[in-house]
Amino acid sequence: MVRSRIDSSTLPLYIDIALGHSPGVREYCTGILALVAKNMRRVECLHLDVAPVYREIIHQTFKAAPAPLLRRFVVKYTACLYRGCSYCERPAAIVMPTVFGGHAPRLTDLQLHNVFFDRKHPYPAFHNVRHLLLFAGTAECVPIELVRRLCPRLEALDIRGRYCVVGHDPIGTYTTRRRPSHELNVILGSMSEASQATALAEIIAVRSKIVSITNPSPLASRTLYHHFSDASNISMAVLITSCSGRHQMHLLFKDPSSLRMRVLVADFARTEYERQSRVIQNILGEMQGLKKRISFLRIDYDQDIAPNMFKLLNGWEGQWSACEAICLTFGNPSISSSITFGIGLDAATFPVLKLLVICCYHPDSPEVKVDTERLDILTTSLRELLSDEGTKNFAMVYTRDLQVALDCARSPVKTLSTSSGESWTWL
Repeated sequence: MVRSRIDSSTLPLYIDIALGHSPGVREYCTGILALVAKNMRRVECLHLDVAPVYREIIHQTFKAAPAPLLRRFVVKYTACLYRGCSYCERPAAIVMPTVFGGHAPRLTDLQLHNVFFDRKHPYPAFHNVRHLLLFAGTAECVPIELVRRLCPRLEALDIRGRYCVVGHDPIGTYTTRRRPSHELNVILGSMSEASQATALAEIIAVRSKIVSITNPSPLASRTLYHHFSDASNISMAVLITSCSGRHQMHLLFKDPSSLRMRVLVADFARTEYERQSRVIQNILGEMQGLKKRISFLRIDYDQDIAPNMFKLLNGWEGQWSACEAICLTFGNPSISSSITFGIGLDAATFPVLKLLVICCYHPDSPEVKVDTERLDILTTSLRELLSDEGTKNFAMVYTRDLQVALDCARSPVKTLSTSSGESWTWL
């Protein structure tokens, strides 16, 4: 019998390290980082979540550690929760230009949390970065021209936290191309109107595939609206997320022909429903003319955390004159409690509606055969609301599979079989 043995010294490494700053473990942590640096030639993913006290140790440890296989690098400087901690007086740090000895040719995904650039020198290790996420817990500036120079092949830029964006970087002295050869995908967290304006002028273009802005200014809303000036067929989705006592309503607009997507996010506290409605109306008010070109509308709704979406959207002037399909998706297992979906949904508002798809994707939601009675209540209510001559024959579909719901809603009614599919049924 011949036995083969795998040489573990040649296997790639995926390393995720979180280090505190207790004085008694400092020497131990230094040894761990040194061991990682010694094996950087095998590391494909490196995630460091460390206390600010280790900033100098990291500089010294990784400045002469080439990383030929590294694809993803994440650095988080995380201060402790104790006020007045001498180790966390400066929660942020600069990543040194000499990191990895300037050699990380496969590095495409870079995330820096409370980590900033040296503005005077290039970063050879970041030359091939395609996706960059910057997060700041303190008020800091992001010089856009600096980011372009350091990452000339950047494709996606995600800026979060307490950043402001500035367009001119007087400190940088070395040069490269003013713009990358392709348009950036850009995600901007909540920031000032001035920062949004700079980002719109410097890094966001009509050809950018994805642009997302939280709490957009009127200028930002109008600019993103004009990005669809050449689109005749647009899909819209309204999604709600909830985290840490706050909600976010995402308005997603997509042009299927060019795959461009624009996301406008309204961020608000759980109790700020009036402010939420005002923010949404302000956003939509800057996008007049888009409504009549929307052919597909999806609303993902949970009545426990949001007011009625149709009622809110109906404050948007004009008819949904091109909307032929609506997809209602929700996570509430009780279908009967979701009848409020229909409030604000009527034939006058949706004169050409042909298909309504309902999807309850909650894992505990009952099968359609089990929940027939409650479904009948919902469908009867909706048909009464849509009893106009032009829409009385619209079709209704129910499913528990979210992807099936979206596929059905995007398919012309005449192409759907007259019999139910394996994972959906006619109502």
